[in-house]
Amino acid sequence: MIIGSHLDVDHIGGLLAVVKHCSFDHFHLNLPPDVQKLLYGISLAKSAGKKTGALWDRVEKSLSTAVDLLELLHEKGVQPAPILAGNYLSIGNTQLNVLNPIPERLLDAWADIEDEEPFAKSLARTISELMGEAPETSAENNSSVVIEVIYNALPYALLTADAGADVLREVTKGKQYPILKVSHHASKTGLDENLVKTLRPEIACIPVGKNSYGHPSKEVLDLLGSVGTTIYCSEKVDDCRSGCPSMDSRTVCFRKDRPLRMGWGTAPYCKMVK
Repeated sequence: MIIGSHLDVDHIGGLLAVVKHCSFDHFHLNLPPDVQKLLYGISLAKSAGKKTGALWDRVEKSLSTAVDLLELLHEKGVQPAPILAGNYLSIGNTQLNVLNPIPERLLDAWADIEDEEPFAKSLARTISELMGEAPETSAENNSSVVIEVIYNALPYALLTADAGADVLREVTKGKQYPILKVSHHASKTGLDENLVKTLRPEIACIPVGKNSYGHPSKEVLDLLGSVGTTIYCSEKVDDCRSGCPSMDSRTVCFRKDRPLRMGWGTAPYCKMVK
């Protein structure tokens, strides 16, 4: 099974290679059915050399990777299925529970692509920031697939994609998780003080690389540190150095597509990667 968390290229761009080279039975993407049909229509129009005017210009800018992915799935004879809150998968004593998105958030995400942000939404975000809450993120990020891992009937890990703090607070319902995949590459939108104190993760994993946005946010790193969380980063960026030393089991390697970075060794599990 392959799950695309949401339509941002930094979350589904790599799935083009995965779909091309790997065998799988099921593919899930956070698209409402109507939008999925629209994307298929645009994909066919693109393949036939037809122009679709302003609609294609907008979709090409926002969703070009999704269109390419759907074309490749179509070639493989795979129909991507929606994934919604309430879906689950059991594997032995482990269960994956989908906590987000709900249909309304998927529709909001599509509307966000089509329209400019309403003034009321912009004002609400400003007020929440003044109150010390995490700034509101985009509707597309809030439509991310959020999955909790239940192990031996207890909450074990929370996989957040790019969902905002308000969404995470709503869907986790006060539960704690030993392992947290930090939302949105440790952007300020994914965590605030109250949420960190509720989740109280023992381990926080931050997928992040070089970027112009300032990820990971020092405020988020400090919040995680305030509850004793051990931080693991997928790339050695400036603010993560104290939390991600280069000579122990936290080291990350990229055997398949890039060389080891200066000062980094190979983690034990990487030796088994073919």
